[in-house]
Amino acid sequence: AAPAAAAPSPVAPPPPVVAPSATGERVMASPYARKLAAEKGFDMSLIAGSGPNGRILASNVTSHVPPTTGVPEEVKPPTGAGEFVVSPTSAAIAARLAYSMQTAPHYYLTMELAMGPALALLEQLNAQLGDDERISVTDLFVKASAAATKAVPTVNASWLEGGVVRAYKRFDVNLVVGVDRGLVAPAIIDVDRLGLKDVADQVKKAIAAVADDSVPAEAYASGTFTLVNLGAFGVSSAAPIVATPQACALALGTIDDKLVPSNDPDLPYATQQTLVATLSADHRVVDGAVGAQWLQALKGLIESPHNLLL
Repeated sequence: AAPAAAAPSPVAPPPPVVAPSATGERVMASPYARKLAAEKGFDMSLIAGSGPNGRILASNVTSHVPPTTGVPEEVKPPTGAGEFVVSPTSAAIAARLAYSMQTAPHYYLTMELAMGPALALLEQLNAQLGDDERISVTDLFVKASAAATKAVPTVNASWLEGGVVRAYKRFDVNLVVGVDRGLVAPAIIDVDRLGLKDVADQVKKAIAAVADDSVPAEAYASGTFTLVNLGAFGVSSAAPIVATPQACALALGTIDDKLVPSNDPDLPYATQQTLVATLSADHRVVDGAVGAQWLQALKGLIESPHNLLL
């Protein structure tokens, strides 16, 4: 019998291509993987290989996601876009709020307040006042915020470097007012010493000063607490930014009718006028329990508003 023919030698796989990387190092890659990487403009040294000895295969190239450079592309404004310069006051407030969001650990507490008693009191008081002397819901909340802070004074404070908290004896409210090109927040000074009618007068003076751009610079810097009423714009609730070094800010929403269980056995439900109040706080100064105590004090004053006249 003829001798058996020798088995053919196995064909050796093509040697891996040693591809240069952008850093000058040489990496192992298949010819097709190298071709794909070149077409896509990939740096071979950034591709993880799954072949023998870390060899880069074509599948590794097709699944590779190149890292971003971190440099955003320049955004071209749409045709017809315009620019304007905000007032120095608005620019200063913007910088202050941006800094606060980056450095102060915010948290937010929301509570629903029954507004019926407060609105009834305002109607009673305003019936005795002229149209230019009327007391508003905002005025009532400015006064109630001062009274609530008297009960829970921890919120009237600032965080200082080195773990130091500065507590204030005087309660000054920055009232946020929107203007054409930004916002301003003049301060109502020493609110706790003012009666409700005096608070209303001071708020009117502050808003008038904003309108004619005559608010003194110190009126923006002296506040220890901020209040913003967005209910007039149809906003149901909001979470304001705390204006550091202050520790708290209060936002008011719309007054809405809500169905609640009725005390009348013949009527299962009754309509109640309610408002959502949101307290934003710097957790370094005011923890959650203290913030809740302050909101509870505010709720008690608004729902029993005659206490604000004492």
